[in-house]
Amino acid sequence: MNRKKLFATGMATLCVLGIPAAAGAQGKVPESIQFEEAAHLIPGLGSTYDAAAALEISGDDANEEIIFSTYDDSVAEVSGEGVITATGYGVTTIIATSAADETVSASMDVAVYDLFGTYSGVKKIEAMGCDVAVDIVLKEDGTYSYYRAPMEVSLNGGGEMPALEAEGTYVMAGTEITFTDDVLGEYTAVFLISDEKGCLTGKLPTGGAATEMELVKVEEEDTEEESTEKTEEDTEK
Repeated sequence: MNRKKLFATGMATLCVLGIPAAAGAQGKVPESIQFEEAAHLIPGLGSTYDAAAALEISGDDANEEIIFSTYDDSVAEVSGEGVITATGYGVTTIIATSAADETVSASMDVAVYDLFGTYSGVKKIEAMGCDVAVDIVLKEDGTYSYYRAPMEVSLNGGGEMPALEAEGTYVMAGTEITFTDDVLGEYTAVFLISDEKGCLTGKLPTGGAATEMELVKVEEEDTEEESTEKTEEDTEK
């Protein structure tokens, strides 16, 4: 998948939900309609999101009747009122079409993903001559923990940098997550899906200058595989 894209969607059968405007419906054709967000993450099955509240309709005396639809209702259903309900993990596209003119429409990618858990990443910092390894754990109650492993700096004077730990809270807006804690302050990361795995990308604090990193969610099977490999290595020794 192209990492520049937040989500990649497959075109399935379009599921239309809504009531078409009757002949002689009140109001003019809208000049435009658009969602406030190009993409939105729903972090769990059964969760809902009010897409209608995030829809902007432009034009004087515009007919505000909208027909909502989804490309894949096995991922997310949408009611006639524009409320999206997560039904399965994956990605779909929600379409809002003016009932007065079907050529006036807007779309928004929606991903349903099990957001909560551990995200890990390692990056080589050439200026310091060492790797920086970061873990961020997102919890369901809106809190998170941050851990940067100790670093052995070999350039610019060198020396050992101890581990850095922090705990704080996070809030989501669309696909952007803002983190706040007393140690690192405030910083942001963008959630995306790459190779079917959730990732956090952005300039993350590492104890010095912020570093552009990508943290990938650690799935349970990944942990089990690592544990098995370590056991096999120990046995061989």
